[in-house]
Amino acid sequence: MTLEVKVSGLDELNASLEMLGRFGDAPLTRALKSIGQAVVGQTIERFENEVDPDGNKWKRRKVETKKTQGRKILHNSGQLKRVTYITGKGFVKIGASVNYGVFHQFGTKKMPARAFLGINKDDYDEITEILTNQLRKHFGTNN
Repeated sequence: MTLEVKVSGLDELNASLEMLGRFGDAPLTRALKSIGQAVVGQTIERFENEVDPDGNKWKRRKVETKKTQGRKILHNSGQLKRVTYITGKGFVKIGASVNYGVFHQFGTKKMPARAFLGINKDDYDEITEILTNQLRKHFGTNN
């Protein structure tokens, strides 16, 4: 099962990616890998802080059991927290390494959504910085 979320409104980032791609596959691939690593790191922080991409706290469990008492939400087996990324020609995909991630991301009739994937302003700024630094390397500027 694949969950694909497309982020829109990133015209400036897309233009930077296209410009970087003009220097060949290697610089673009390096930038995309850096973006993937950054977004995975940001997503893991959300698990630790129990927040969605906008910083909203996840809904608490309805019932605490001996097994869940004192444990963080969505940390049962640790599998969901193993967020991964893959890169391809001109793209990076970030996602949960387990199929049931979609149910936590969007919720079900009986379970509230506890989104962990997504891009917020801080993520956007970090991605912009990564792309800017890659472009500076190829234009030879330090500003």
